[in-house]
Amino acid sequence: DVYGPGALLAQGLLPPQLVLRHPQYLQAVHGLKPAGEVWLHLLAFDLIKQPDGHWCVVAQRTQAPSGLGYLLENRLVIAPQFPEAFKAMAVQRLAGSFRSLLQGLMRLSP
Repeated sequence: DVYGPGALLAQGLLPPQLVLRHPQYLQAVHGLKPAGEVWLHLLAFDLIKQPDGHWCVVAQRTQAPSGLGYLLENRLVIAPQFPEAFKAMAVQRLAGSFRSLLQGLMRLSP
């Protein structure tokens, strides 16, 4: 919204100085429309489970997906060491997620 219509700023939900003076705010891209009008390709949340059982977001990331690489690397190292645990926990495969990401990016590329 801050690079497009600016409703959050206009409605006072975000202070303009907080956004417009931020060192990573890119004034040059204000008003540009991305390919396929997909503004956000990846979004990651760091979650914790609180003692009362509720989940809480402690961080969010919208930058490069380095965490996907770390996830894959950890699986490759840990899975052979603890095969019974991986089987018992029904750990899901990652190939489908990586394939979906690749296909989505390819659809948007020129």
